[in-house]
Amino acid sequence: MDVATNNTFTAFVTGYNGLNVGTSLLQDITGLAAGTTYYVRVRAQAGNCSSPNSGTLTATTQTVVSAPYVQEFTTTAVPAGFTTTGWTIGSVRGVTGNPGNNIYRNFLSAVTGTITSVNIGPLPANQQVALDYKFANYASPYASPAAGSGSFTVAVSKDFGATYTDLQTITNDGTSGWKTLEYLNLTSFQGETVKIRITGNWISGDYDLAFDNISIKAMPACFRPTALAVSAAPSTANVTWASTGDNFDIIYGAPGFNNTTAGTLVENIAVTNYQITGLTDGNYYDVYVRRDCGSTDGNSAWTGPLNFRAGYYNNSGNIPTSYNTAPTIASEFCTPEATITIAVPAGYRIASLSTKYTMTALPDVEYDPFEDEYIAAWMSEQRSMIYSTTLGAGEPQLAEGTGDVPGAFNYERTLPFANGATGNITFSLRAWRLYGLTGCNTQAQYVNAGSWQLIPTFELIPACIDPTALSLAFTSPSTANLSWAAVAGTPIGYEYAVTSSATPPASGTATTATTVTGYPGFEAGGTYYLHVRTNCTEGVYSPWKTQVFSAIYCSPTTSFAGNLYMTSFATTGGYTNITNTSGDSAYTNYSALSVSQSEGQAVNFSAALYRYSTTWTVGLNVWVDWNGDYDFDDAGEKVYTGTGTTPIASTFNVPMGTPIGSYRMRIRSEYNNTD
Repeated sequence: MDVATNNTFTAFVTGYNGLNVGTSLLQDITGLAAGTTYYVRVRAQAGNCSSPNSGTLTATTQTVVSAPYVQEFTTTAVPAGFTTTGWTIGSVRGVTGNPGNNIYRNFLSAVTGTITSVNIGPLPANQQVALDYKFANYASPYASPAAGSGSFTVAVSKDFGATYTDLQTITNDGTSGWKTLEYLNLTSFQGETVKIRITGNWISGDYDLAFDNISIKAMPACFRPTALAVSAAPSTANVTWASTGDNFDIIYGAPGFNNTTAGTLVENIAVTNYQITGLTDGNYYDVYVRRDCGSTDGNSAWTGPLNFRAGYYNNSGNIPTSYNTAPTIASEFCTPEATITIAVPAGYRIASLSTKYTMTALPDVEYDPFEDEYIAAWMSEQRSMIYSTTLGAGEPQLAEGTGDVPGAFNYERTLPFANGATGNITFSLRAWRLYGLTGCNTQAQYVNAGSWQLIPTFELIPACIDPTALSLAFTSPSTANLSWAAVAGTPIGYEYAVTSSATPPASGTATTATTVTGYPGFEAGGTYYLHVRTNCTEGVYSPWKTQVFSAIYCSPTTSFAGNLYMTSFATTGGYTNITNTSGDSAYTNYSALSVSQSEGQAVNFSAALYRYSTTWTVGLNVWVDWNGDYDFDDAGEKVYTGTGTTPIASTFNVPMGTPIGSYRMRIRSEYNNTD
């Protein structure tokens, strides 16, 4: 056997110039250099006679470096042992710094791109893979592409790249900047020589994906905390995190502060939460947390920063309520309004907004001469909503208290209509009462002074803005009109889909409009999800925005239980008729009962009512949803309104031209009112 480093066999490997291997047909070649190409030939020998040489085989040995290992791409040359086809080493566009060169690739026409490392080993115990990565749009200002626009997978091989085991896949989350991926556990590969593979996967958009500081290093003896979160209050912030251990440090300061040279450090915290005090309301802060594992294992790396705003937005003074026995979101409200203005930081938008407040119903509000007693206001008579004059939008329905007694009722809920808003946004709290005096005042019901709070969280504005104000308005039992608010700028258009799943689809129907008329396929009682996303530029999409809608009728509430209710309802004159008795209960669905009649013909009805006082006059309304759009708001759908004692009897006609079918009827009574 001959082994040489050239194909002319003039540079033999020591010991392999005519090596006699006996009668064996297998020979291990040792003592070779890494990353070198070798040439091998053999010949048969019998006594003093030798055959001609065989053909020449070539093989290149693997390059192996020791662990721990880090590749920082300090020059633009491809590192020894790396495969980087389609990738470039340098510093351009949005993938500059960190602090110098990195390895990057543009993803637009390329669907995948792979980097493989040099072989590293043998691995000591308790090793990990760690690296820095960044997604950045190809075009200035180089923000992150839309969330979900791409991903990459890190895998490891212990057979020099013949097979790989996936360690973790990271999907772009839509936030900008360099990020660190670490703690990819190689404990089970102890003693092995391994190769790392990184595979980038394109989904949409035109962006650069970059990597730097690809390393295999020891697992930290002290793992850093996770799930860092902040809940702010006046001059304070409650910081929480998740971790094992019982000794932690936090540090906080102005946004962007250097946590090695500045900030306020708090040490030796024994639990996984801490309340920072003495903050300036309205100011923004960054906060970090780390674990202290003692003198042997030291401190973990810092987790953070997390940015928060000290305090919450609130108002002062009792907020009056307006008297209205049947308010809606469009009802007249008290003016001047109680308002709060949120200042969203530049470059951010509202990610979520919640509200809290307390309404009080007072006792002994008004004297009733008929009963010779004072009547109290009830918490169940409270109605309220949050509206933004800046956005021209508000809550779709009123919040209601419960309890037929006076007292204080606490409200707390989210306000999704404000999500995505930017700039200075003014909100108002509009409140009504169903009983007690007239006009706007605080003598029966009011919102407690200082109790109204708005608590926002903010997120960076994505490169491609997602739509807002999604609407699905039924026009018949099976069709609906879809709409959403136009996105600022000049997007190519939008994609939309209506599904029965909350999970957005892979793609939707493309349109340049913000409305879709007569979308078909709905069924009564079904729950549907409208998904819409923006197509900003070719191949670049925003995250999907999703809103749930139901093909059902709203369920009304009662505020007068035990004092006023229908005891029976009956019809005459139809082909079939309703005869039904009922008792003291809230809203009840009797839609299994029906009266049938021809178009243009009359339906006679009679409603008997129980009244707490026989002197009471009662209002009665009857509606029929003639167009089947799951509401009773359209013209001609209130078929009767009037007042009386009991029973109340009247007639309504089926409109000419009404198609054959089933239509929902609703009957409701109210004390001395038909509103």
